[in-house]
Amino acid sequence: MVNEAVLRDRLNHPISWDTSTLAIEKGAFLRAYDPRHASGAYLTGQMSGQPCAGIAAREKIASDGRNKVAVFDSGVFDVVASGAITMGAPVEMADNNDVRVASASASGSAVIGEALETAADAETFQMRLKLRS
Repeated sequence: MVNEAVLRDRLNHPISWDTSTLAIEKGAFLRAYDPRHASGAYLTGQMSGQPCAGIAAREKIASDGRNKVAVFDSGVFDVVASGAITMGAPVEMADNNDVRVASASASGSAVIGEALETAADAETFQMRLKLRS
């Protein structure tokens, strides 16, 4: 997978979410489904407005028999920008496991955190992951 989120500052322990037998890369943004089920967001496309479960804390190998995945819901991560992002801007998941400025109509569940640095398109920058704040 490209554009894995890389943990810089751990603010809490990862929490456990249910998942399917599909593979999930460490550092992947995970999409939240009810009931408390996480899936690899970068595989689904059209991430705008989708609720985020967090970022995978470890790799999940396809068909390995596990049905849980460890997920960070806060922390500081190096991520890749999709479009220009200004420091302090709220961000949301975008395709290809990158982030973009949250749309004006984004719900609280779609906003995943804030930019800690200004970034140009395709540039790596620091983001504070802060879900459902």
